[in-house]
Amino acid sequence: MGLSPVKLEDLEKNIYDLQKQTHNLFKEFNFPEIDGSIHSELVRCGKRSCKCNKGSLHGPYYYLYRYEGGVLKKSYVCPVNKISSKYKEIKQAITNRIQNKQNRTEIAVINNIILELERKKIELQDEYLKKKYEKGV
Repeated sequence: MGLSPVKLEDLEKNIYDLQKQTHNLFKEFNFPEIDGSIHSELVRCGKRSCKCNKGSLHGPYYYLYRYEGGVLKKSYVCPVNKISSKYKEIKQAITNRIQNKQNRTEIAVINNIILELERKKIELQDEYLKKKYEKGV
């Protein structure tokens, strides 16, 4: 089986198209990112004479949960009934993280396909050179 210029050109075009696709996915990345989640909670304040010690808890409040260095961290965001700009920024950063993660996964899949096509391209080129050398000898 000799080198078919059409096959090699097709491989090169496929590789180019896939590289263009990954480039477009990179352009879709949004920052900042936060790897975490927001939860609403009712809380106790800790004062002995407070109503929350008798069961009437404060809140609800939004808290951000995320891992830092393998440790789960909790941080206050805002009251549920007063959505703050901080809440909106955190929510957007979490959404960015999810979308970027999907794009990273898609890029990884495409890169594996590109790698296989590059291997096939090298095999075709090696086969061509081998045949060319055998004819010349």
